[in-house]
Amino acid sequence: MRYFEIICLSILLFVSGYLRFTQLGYSDFYGDETKTLYFRKDVSATNFLLNQRKGPVQFISSWVVEKVTGGFNEANIRFPFALAGLLSVVAVYILVRLLFGFKSALISTALFSLNGFMIAFSRTAQYQSFLILFGLLSIIFAYLFFKELVLKNRLSLFLSAFFLGLAFLSHYDAVFFGLVTIFILAQKVISDKSVFKSVILFFVLPFVLIISTFYIPYITSGYFQKNTINYINKRVSGKEYKPNNSYNTYKIYNPSYGSPIILFFGLLSFIFLKSWKRYMLLVWFGVPFLLFEIVFSNPGTHILNYVIPLIIFSGVFLNELIRFLGSRVKVFHGYLVIFIFILVVAVSQAQVFVPFLNDGYPWIGNKVNNKYNLFLYGFPYNRGWRQVREYFMQNGNPRSFYTNDNVTIGEWYLRGIPSNILTNSQFPEVYISVNNNQEYRIEDKEALGRYEVIKEFGSARDASKTFIMKYRPVK
Repeated sequence: MRYFEIICLSILLFVSGYLRFTQLGYSDFYGDETKTLYFRKDVSATNFLLNQRKGPVQFISSWVVEKVTGGFNEANIRFPFALAGLLSVVAVYILVRLLFGFKSALISTALFSLNGFMIAFSRTAQYQSFLILFGLLSIIFAYLFFKELVLKNRLSLFLSAFFLGLAFLSHYDAVFFGLVTIFILAQKVISDKSVFKSVILFFVLPFVLIISTFYIPYITSGYFQKNTINYINKRVSGKEYKPNNSYNTYKIYNPSYGSPIILFFGLLSFIFLKSWKRYMLLVWFGVPFLLFEIVFSNPGTHILNYVIPLIIFSGVFLNELIRFLGSRVKVFHGYLVIFIFILVVAVSQAQVFVPFLNDGYPWIGNKVNNKYNLFLYGFPYNRGWRQVREYFMQNGNPRSFYTNDNVTIGEWYLRGIPSNILTNSQFPEVYISVNNNQEYRIEDKEALGRYEVIKEFGSARDASKTFIMKYRPVK
């Protein structure tokens, strides 16, 4: 069994790594990725780290890579996040293996690894990969403490606190992993009250000390109120956003028909809550689900916080369903069906996220419903912004530019050139016109008549073109 387990896990990790690392530097930086980069050296590092909407982990990671490599190469900056995404696959396997056994772990981990959210955020320089990895490690060490396995109890407690602290230094969503960790520790204290003191000394105190290093100055200096509260209010109210639809968001990242069907099995498993472990998963799923589907009007991709436990539920249920079939022949056929399904999903996700296999999804051919607010990260997106920057470096910078693409991307690649809006009375010197742009923005044909193309870049794979256009005064 051990050799079979190693072979299965090795294959799974190979597929997971392929989906996460292949052409990692292909895409232009997304808007949120540019915000992780400490390039304004006239701003102190302390102010840079504090003047954000979230914890410092993603910013420190990008800063370290910049220091080591000497630049902001897209693949280099994203590498630690992709590595954290791959290690998260291992963490899910270990956790489910501890809780429910080898077969449930293998199915759950495959579903987790191939889920579009997990692939996409492994391919971007954002907090999600670190948050998930650290959160899962915190739960794992809490469970090792509960079962008194492998490590001495005090070390397990400290490591659980340490990783939960790092999760909170990644993002506030760590609270959902914290709920699970506390649930496990509470079970231990209830069954053995003598460990309560150890929990306080080796979990609570280290955790408080770790997060205090950042959150005390963040809150007392006013950055939390200035940057975060208003942002959260907008996400709760939906103000300044298009309508949100969580199912639509999920389907964009997981366009294969089988993906939402497989999660349905996770919902079915709610019927069979026969142990505290399953109640723990229910809490892990239920709290973020109620928060993001009832309280928040615009949760966006934060729904992945309840997708993770639902994936685990699904893997456990599918394994039990196969065992319920009875005979060895039926069980073999059951696992064979699941293996074929996972193979099909793997191929479909490769076509979505691996650049040389992608045909322009999700921007080309109206493949998504953009009447809803779209949060599109991790999909192959190369609109020639590096080439545009090189062109200006060789031919001289214009006084100002406008783009119909995401302006934050333009401001990053053309930093030093002011961006301006385009109106009937204001015409920036250069217009960067992008077909199939990230904003789904329709060209202003009247304004285009005032510009002439001076350079064109094209991407055959993305079936898109980018034009540098210069203002032509009306005579």
